[in-house]
Amino acid sequence: AAGVERVPFTPPRLRHTNKIEIPNNMLFNIDDSTEQSKNTSLMQFMHIIFPDMNAILNGQLPNWIQWLSERAILAPKNSTVDTINNIVVSQCFVGPEDVFFGADTTTNQDDATKFPVEYVSSLTPAGLPPHRLILKKNIILILVRNLNPREGLCNGTRLILQDSSNHLLHCKIASGEHQNKP
Repeated sequence: AAGVERVPFTPPRLRHTNKIEIPNNMLFNIDDSTEQSKNTSLMQFMHIIFPDMNAILNGQLPNWIQWLSERAILAPKNSTVDTINNIVVSQCFVGPEDVFFGADTTTNQDDATKFPVEYVSSLTPAGLPPHRLILKKNIILILVRNLNPREGLCNGTRLILQDSSNHLLHCKIASGEHQNKP
C-alpha cells in the first residue's frame, strides 16, 4: 500500500533505551549503612524468597526440591552473592558444615613467590567458587561446566547435595528430564 510505512514493534519497556525496567515488586533495597543492618535486611529478604524454609527443614513440604529449584536470587556484585550464600548456608540449612578449599599451590615454584597464597585465596573471579566453600547436605548447587549433557549434567543444571567426601560431591539433579538422577 502506498504511503504505509512498516515500523518494527518494540515492547514498551524497551523503547528508546537499551535498558530493561525491573518492576518495583521485584526489587528489594538492602540497608547497608552498617554490617548489622545489612545482615538484618538480607535475612528479611531471605524470608521473602524462601518463606517456607522451616517447613522444608521439618519435612513438611513434600515437593521441596521442586520448590527450591524454582527460586533464585540475582545480585549485581559477587560480594553480595557471597554474603547471601553464607547467610543461606548458616541460617537456612541444618547439619554439619563441609568446608572445601581451592587449590593454593603452583606448578612453577617461581610463581609461588610472585603470588602469595593469601592474595590468591582472596580473589573471587566470576564463575568460580570462593577459595573457602562451605556446603551442607540438601543445599542447591549449580553446575558450571558441561560434564555429560546426555545425562543432564550441563552448565546451569541445579543439583541437590546428598553427601560429600574430601574431593567428591554426591548430588542428584533437582529438576527437568533427569530429575532425581544421581
